Amino acid sequence: MAQGRKINFQEILTLDSLEEGLKKLKKKNKYKDYNSLVFSKRYLKNKDKKENGLKIFLEKYLDEEHKINKVALVEFYKNLKDFSFRPYNALAIEKGKTNPKKFRPLLVPEPKDRLVFDSLFPIYFEKLKIHLVKRKLLGLGLEKKQKISNILYEIFNNYINKGYNFALTLDYSSFFSLIDRKILLEKLETDLDDDKLLSIIDIIINNEIKNGEAVQEKTGVKILENGIPQGLSFSPLLACYYALNIDDVYINDPKVVGFRYVDDIIVFGKTKSDLKCLYKKIEDKSKELKMCLHPLGTKTELKDLRIDHVKYLGVEISASGLKISDDKFDDFLNIIKNEIFHPNNINSKKIESIKEVYLSFIKGWLNHYEKISKDKFALHQKINNLLYDNFFSKKRNRKAFYIANPWIKII
Repeated sequence: MAQGRKINFQEILTLDSLEEGLKKLKKKNKYKDYNSLVFSKRYLKNKDKKENGLKIFLEKYLDEEHKINKVALVEFYKNLKDFSFRPYNALAIEKGKTNPKKFRPLLVPEPKDRLVFDSLFPIYFEKLKIHLVKRKLLGLGLEKKQKISNILYEIFNNYINKGYNFALTLDYSSFFSLIDRKILLEKLETDLDDDKLLSIIDIIINNEIKNGEAVQEKTGVKILENGIPQGLSFSPLLACYYALNIDDVYINDPKVVGFRYVDDIIVFGKTKSDLKCLYKKIEDKSKELKMCLHPLGTKTELKDLRIDHVKYLGVEISASGLKISDDKFDDFLNIIKNEIFHPNNINSKKIESIKEVYLSFIKGWLNHYEKISKDKFALHQKINNLLYDNFFSKKRNRKAFYIANPWIKII
């Protein structure tokens, strides 16, 4: 492992780029509290319990109005002349509601390192962006103001409505954790064309891991040997980049059309045989990349949209139209119950803080799914009923909080 190597980041980063990194960092984890009771139940805690020092870290670099403390940031920048990353904290997070329980690994960097990662990210993004845009990948901010709902309607109108009635959804086991580091670095060497930037990525993906053996044993994923760290700003970018050869398989097949959002891939075709043939080509390419594609007929599915539907990015797609998946409403309610309006948050009486996080979350959720619903009013009513009937009406103090804060209800 590439551990503890000191780097002069002042050769790469400016004070302005550090400031931009801090702005991004302060937007993260607004409603996720690693020290909450829910987190304690879901995660294998690290012995030193330093998973969530982010809030304390940000207090040093932001004033009471959440404006940047430039004096403190200048001092941080001075220390970048001789900087090394601390080991990641390894956690095991539950994978849905399975019996027996299954876990996936999550690596959490120290707050100082997160600031450096977020400040470095735009440099790598600009270097690799051209390769991602060429394949028309979804997400990652490749296209400004791109809405997934619009993309899904384009898919429906331009393809499903024109005879592309079969859909192949590809599912990979441990997508992030099985990425071959050697193959990744070899690909990056050519496209980054910068030894220092390549060296930093090598350090990032091979960094030391605290609690690694325990999490490796619990998850069954060899995080000490393979993959890229999940939880870093770099993770989705590197994962998207690594699988570009798979995109090329369906892009170069004139009989099909495909789309990818990080590790979520869906391909449409006019015949089942076309997609079966494509699956075999993708299976072979996946083996070359040492990726574990689930066999066809298991989690990798091929369906006739005239008689069935597929789920993609939280939306059910069929020949009859688009529908928000019930799973997404369940996820929505869980975040509301267990994170935003957790009893600890309500009892803290920091109403304005809760309101800011809640309204931001609602806005983002609706921005993603509202256009999928044919009836905007009915969707708002469903969410309001879901919140009240399944959460706020269940306890006297929650009901009182709901009545006292009318902004909770979507109008």
